[in-house]
Amino acid sequence: MPVVPVDRNSDQFYEMLSYRPDIARAWKRLDTAMHAPSSTLPWRLKENARRYMAKQVGCEFCASFGDPEPEGLSPQEQLALEFTERLIKDHRSIDETMIAAIRSHFSEEQLVELIAWTCFKLGANVLGAVSRLDPAGEDVRATAAKIHQSLLEQDQRTLLTSSAAPGNGGV
Repeated sequence: MPVVPVDRNSDQFYEMLSYRPDIARAWKRLDTAMHAPSSTLPWRLKENARRYMAKQVGCEFCASFGDPEPEGLSPQEQLALEFTERLIKDHRSIDETMIAAIRSHFSEEQLVELIAWTCFKLGANVLGAVSRLDPAGEDVRATAAKIHQSLLEQDQRTLLTSSAAPGNGGV
């Protein structure tokens, strides 16, 4: 049972934060910035890391949006999951070797975004777990699934556009 009353058929996370409107607004602004079109990381990479994290941290609300996809991962996605795992288990294990491996597959902008995204989502997952949020209701999950699919399609369009750009060898 959640630590404060929330409607299971709502976005419990933001409903819980709405007990402190200033915090809810600030959290939402950062969450929105992390999903902005200017993001340097593919949605699939970020969402897979978030899903893995949700299962490990124990936020039932966060975990109810789907399991991580362990198969067919790109080198970037594999590194993001390894980074996420180390962040959860012991952030001090993220050493120079790990950062060097990430740098071999990520730009500096992507490295910063990966660190910011995973730290932000770790905080969200811990907050959800400590607040004892219930799994999301069916309507909330259905809405999230539509958004997820739209963002995956956006990834594909971005990939096609960047591979067709001059100097990238075309599609």
